[in-house]
Amino acid sequence: HQIPYIHVNDDEDLPLALGMVHAPLRLGQMELLRHVSQGRLAELFGPMLVDVDHSLRIVDFGKSAEDIWAQLPSPTRTWLERYVEGINYYRSQATQLSPELAVMGIRSTPWTVADVLTVGRLAGTDVNWLYWFFNMRIKDEQKWPELWERMIAHGQTSHPSFTPADGSAFHVFETMIRSGSNAAVISGTKSASGSALMAGDPHLGLMLPNFWLIVGCNAPNYQMVGLTMPGLPVVLVGRNESIAWGGTNMLALSSTFYDISSPDYDRSDTREEHIGVRWWFDKTVIVRDSDLGPIVSDAPLLSDASLPRLALKWRGHQPSDEITAFLRVNQARTWDEFTSAFTTYAVSGQNMLYADRQGNVGQVAAVSYNPAAGTANAEFFADPKNERHQWSEPISSIDLPSVYNPKDGYLVSTNNVPVKSDPPLAMFGISNDRYHALADAIDSVDQLSIGDLMRMQRSVYSRTSHQLAQRIAALGGQAGANPQLIETLAGWDGSYDVNSPGAALLEIVAYHLASRYYSSRYGEPISAYLLRSPAIYNFLLEDLQRPDCSSLLTMSFTAAEKDFTNGMSWGDLHVLKLRHPLGNIPVIGRKYQFGEHRVGGSTNTVMKRA
Repeated sequence: HQIPYIHVNDDEDLPLALGMVHAPLRLGQMELLRHVSQGRLAELFGPMLVDVDHSLRIVDFGKSAEDIWAQLPSPTRTWLERYVEGINYYRSQATQLSPELAVMGIRSTPWTVADVLTVGRLAGTDVNWLYWFFNMRIKDEQKWPELWERMIAHGQTSHPSFTPADGSAFHVFETMIRSGSNAAVISGTKSASGSALMAGDPHLGLMLPNFWLIVGCNAPNYQMVGLTMPGLPVVLVGRNESIAWGGTNMLALSSTFYDISSPDYDRSDTREEHIGVRWWFDKTVIVRDSDLGPIVSDAPLLSDASLPRLALKWRGHQPSDEITAFLRVNQARTWDEFTSAFTTYAVSGQNMLYADRQGNVGQVAAVSYNPAAGTANAEFFADPKNERHQWSEPISSIDLPSVYNPKDGYLVSTNNVPVKSDPPLAMFGISNDRYHALADAIDSVDQLSIGDLMRMQRSVYSRTSHQLAQRIAALGGQAGANPQLIETLAGWDGSYDVNSPGAALLEIVAYHLASRYYSSRYGEPISAYLLRSPAIYNFLLEDLQRPDCSSLLTMSFTAAEKDFTNGMSWGDLHVLKLRHPLGNIPVIGRKYQFGEHRVGGSTNTVMKRA
């Protein structure tokens, strides 16, 4: 199955062997990650990526690498050095390296610990940047403030995984009743075997090779198996002899964008960055830093956003120690050892779930959180003079609420916040559909088996889409829309099955309705943004109560009749293109493409595909 299992007699040989496993199986992937993290893509793909490199150099993922190294405990330093030694031993001994290197024109140079730490910071990217960068391009639209307020409100409907007990040490948290990568843990009291169960799916883009590499390890003090990320020497999701751990990204707020247009913040440090360019002339660019962080408004990729001078303050630009945290998780045997492992952890914020051999389960908020980030982000661009927007000493994972053996006997995480808070830990909560699908399935069975959890992870049901289809069918029927289409929608069970005509029809009708309604209400740029957002289903459900939206259904059904051909199903529209990243290159990319496949699921289903 190409799952390597490493046996060593000395703990310090384990990272060496892990480097010697990662390199032959994934050196091309590792080199691509190294070049992305360092802003060196133009060296591989030519002048079209110079602006991307310039923007990456401004963000500067390696900014804190030297400070991180200075603070690492001695065993972690040795671990990293041995891992790099393993990578470089393979590089020096192999007669032929990964074929991607030749295609990308990479002359593989020796890896360093700084390379690994920088790849680690890339892995800790604040995923909220995507929301900010999209919104930066539409913030000047007349209706943008209305949309921004609505998106924040939508985000705050994210269901928490648990409710802390009254008297929580972190006093800003409110006790609220529980009214998404997926992870679920089932305590021994609710499992058929009496053992704790864990199932998880860390959602990342489907590509070849897979982003993850499963590795088993057997050393005197490390017996574990699980998912590793080539380029990092730890098991990020997995199990050892005593516990299992998994998690989902909580979209935690770890960044603040400050408007430093005021002359008070005119001072900046500048440096020159040399960008190597394949097939063209190299280029030198200027990068500016302020006291609050790099000036990201200089990034060429944001040049069309008409921004004020913006500084990015990101927790990842300050030292922290995620490698030691995961090494301690890999060795943990108890709940206390598991929770204390995250003392040095900062980015990116993760909902970390726990299960052990005794049937216990729990959840930790693994993040270094600064409340000012939660306060400032609601205003989009922060004011550096506002005291409430100024960062102070962060709150670590061990000071945030956690939960151990909840009374319900299980925990579910689907990129939602672990607990409700004020200020919020996260702003952009993912659709609750995945949370409900897992929680409802768990609640429906008294004693769960491993087979039950496997079936749950393959669920393609979406509650919100199902409700939307029913609403559209009812209103469309009243408006005299095509009876056959109404019948197809009304009879749909809400599952994005590959052979489902109802799923295909809903998406087609919803597309025509949303395109018409939101371009009229908000304008074309905002409409295009919403059509890419998972929030669109909830927005349509709300807006169909408005006459100006429901009145467009007749036209939307008429347009859908032309697109929805006889016998069409969801798989005809929803196609997975299996390809290596090099498959996107003209001409030579054809050999890295491995076919197209009709697939089920959607952006809001437990089996998340979009």
